[in-house]
Formats: sequence, C-alpha cells, structure tokens
Amino acid sequence: MLLSIKNIIFAKRINMKYDYITKFDHLKTGLAKNGFVQKNQHCFSCKTDDYVLSIDFIHSVPKPKVKDYNVMVSIEYPKAVKIGQKLNIFTVGIIGANIGYLSPSNKYKVWRVAELDDNKLIHSVIEEMLIYIERYAIPFLKKYSTLENTIHEIEVGNKIFTPGSDYNLPIFYLLNNEKNNAFSFVNNELKRKELQTKKIYDDYPFPNQIIDENAPAYRVLNEYKEFASKFIEHYIQVENRGIVFLT
Repeated sequence: MLLSIKNIIFAKRINMKYDYITKFDHLKTGLAKNGFVQKNQHCFSCKTDDYVLSIDFIHSVPKPKVKDYNVMVSIEYPKAVKIGQKLNIFTVGIIGANIGYLSPSNKYKVWRVAELDDNKLIHSVIEEMLIYIERYAIPFLKKYSTLENTIHEIEVGNKIFTPGSDYNLPIFYLLNNEKNNAFSFVNNELKRKELQTKKIYDDYPFPNQIIDENAPAYRVLNEYKEFASKFIEHYIQVENRGIVFLT
C-alpha cells in the first residue's frame, strides 16, 4: 500500500546518491508500452509530423537527499511552433499541464522520493506514476493530438488551454483551414486589448503624470499589434487579397 501524506508520496530509493527516477527500467518499460522513448534524462516523447507528445519528470529538491517529482504532460504542434518562430513568437504551439490537473482531483500533484535504501517503495511510486499516466495522461495526449479538439477547448475556456491562447488560437485556426476565424479572432483580440489598455490608463490615479509606453499594459498591446500585423500580412492576405487588416 502506498504511503501518502498531503497528496505527496514518500518513498525510499536504492543507494545511488545522484540517481534519478527516470533511470529505472520499470518506468522506461511502462512508458515504452505506450510508444514513449527517452529523449533525455527527464523527458520521454512520442512524435509524428503533426505533433510531439511528451511526459517530463521535473524534479525539485525541497531538502537534502529528497526530490519532488512533477510529472508534466504536454503536446507540441511543430507546424504551429514554426509559424511562431517566423513571427518572432517563441511561446506558441505547446499545451501542457501537471498530471494532477488531468485527474478527477484537479489538483497539482508531486511524488516525493527520499534517498534511502528500500527498493519496494520506489517501485510503488513508479507504479502509481504509471497508473496516472495510463489513466489520465495518455487519453489527454491522444485526444488533443487533434487540432479540432484543442481548438474547441480554447474556445470554451478550458483553463489548461488558456495560457498563450491569444497567440495559439489564430495559428491553430490557420493550420485547421479556418482562415476567416483566424482573421476575426486576431482583430477582435486586438480591439479587446486596446480597450483594456485604455481603461487601465483612464482609471490611472495620477492623470497629469506621463505614462511610460514601456509599461506592462502598453507592452502587451504593442507586442500583439506587431504579431497581428505580421500574422495577417503573411498568412491571411496572401490567400485572401480581399481582406483588409483594420488597426
């Protein structure tokens, strides 16, 4: 039976001072059954031309001889990443979450591994990780390897898909042959950011003070203006000459 305290699993490990949980064959074999191969010391991945599915075992050291493992589950869409790079946006095309948020508990989860000599407990920790991966990570990755499903979750406001959605969604629309939706979204999002910025500074408590244009709200707006202009010029107007970008 697993030993658990406050949603953190404590375990003892074999006497290898600087080892990582990703070096255990039991973990590698369990992930290989679902097509995941070890990419580096902390990451296992499965990829095609359309997506890269990743499971990362990220650790922190809360105290000496103890590691907390955060299992991160993510999907990368290489075509979206490539478009982002061309537009100098390097944070698009990837959706990810801590595995705990994919489970019914919907809470951040870590596994704690202590540097002690009992191999049975480390095996039980790996077994629970694999159960979580099988039950929650694999269905999530399979479902959202399809852009249509990912687009839907962004549209309905799923919090896992919200970070970066102002950049991700128009690119996903474009790749899903929804160019009109891409154009409409970028224009509407730009207008929303303009109104939001105006409201922030209309409510500014010192009306006679000049506001630095490098202030956060201005910077967010200006960065999106630049993105929107380049995105529509290079990816919308090329095939839709009748569309005019409205600033």
